Amino acid sequence: MRKILIVGAGQSGLQLALGLQSRGYEVTLMSNRTADEIRTGRVMS
Repeated sequence: MRKILIVGAGQSGLQLALGLQSRGYEVTLMSNRTADEIRTGRVMS
């Protein structure tokens, strides 16, 4: 499995991560926010 790191968990980063995961990539998101802040917070970009 190919691995990829995405820097930024705004709209573009999250969409890219979902698309890559659906194609079999192992995706890691890097952000200055916690997972809970991303999941429950407002859109940042």
